[in-house]
Amino acid sequence: MPSQKLTKLKIAPAEIRLDAFLQKIYLPAIQTELDLEAPTFETAIGGGAKTVLLVDDDDNIRDLAATLLMEFGYKIITADNGKEALEIYRIEKDRISLILLDLIMPVMDGGQCLAEILRINPKAKVIVASGYSQSGPANDAMAGGAKGFVQKPYNMRQLLTAIRQVLDNDLPGPVNADDGCQ
Repeated sequence: MPSQKLTKLKIAPAEIRLDAFLQKIYLPAIQTELDLEAPTFETAIGGGAKTVLLVDDDDNIRDLAATLLMEFGYKIITADNGKEALEIYRIEKDRISLILLDLIMPVMDGGQCLAEILRINPKAKVIVASGYSQSGPANDAMAGGAKGFVQKPYNMRQLLTAIRQVLDNDLPGPVNADDGCQ
């Protein structure tokens, strides 16, 4: 019979007690070199040289999205709420090709900002982003004139595809960024 000695494993800032019956820890094994390779996409993801106004109150999400979009050639202007985005859009509207707009923000939310942007320019290309499903607040924004929707946290392929589709589509109404994206 094994000893009932307790082992302490110190992990800052807490301690974990391991009893004698816990003798093995199983970790996933890498089966082949293929498991180490980065995933590839069936089709290339298009980038662009257009200017995107990126609006999100979460610094981490905004910075990550800005870095990603710059890597794909986009020029980025950022705002951390709808009011700031609206002020920037009034000044820079002629060089902003697309607005990526978070829906839930303090000061002025995305739905209110969308309505104001569309008053200034009814043809503005706006993609709304939300951590909620498209059937929630995003549905109202889509009905209110947004051209696309992306789920947060961002899926790189879906985000880039949505941006490319909205920029390339001059027809009224929303586009579906989920077509062919996984």
